[in-house]
Amino acid sequence: MATAQKTQGNMQLLVSDEASPEVFTEIDGVSSIQFSQDAGEIDVTHLNSTAREYLPGLPSRTMQISGFYDKDDVQILAVYSNYADQTTVSYQLKFVLESPIEQWAMDCVCTSFNMGGETEGAVTFDATLRITGAPVLTN
Repeated sequence: MATAQKTQGNMQLLVSDEASPEVFTEIDGVSSIQFSQDAGEIDVTHLNSTAREYLPGLPSRTMQISGFYDKDDVQILAVYSNYADQTTVSYQLKFVLESPIEQWAMDCVCTSFNMGGETEGAVTFDATLRITGAPVLTN
């Protein structure tokens, strides 16, 4: 029987400073991370086929993040700069559930960055990171 994994405090999203040597720092204030992967399909059905036939297409990957916006948080500003400058930046997504730590390393372009707020509420942000190339899973 599968056991659901709790995420509170067990997921970390880190952004690179793109310097040499490269240093990754956790983005504080992130309250939600959704890592999505989807592969298209290519229909190769032909006249002699007895049923539909498909080949796998190239995968598309995105990461949706949201959290509390802090104008003084250098890492949140780095995500915004990634959007504003339309540059490719390296990120790491870590699942700190148990040893060994599961970690995804990936290059991303931020395709959206939004902020909002409500009366008597904190200012929030959400961003979409489009993963370019194949992410690398390490343990």
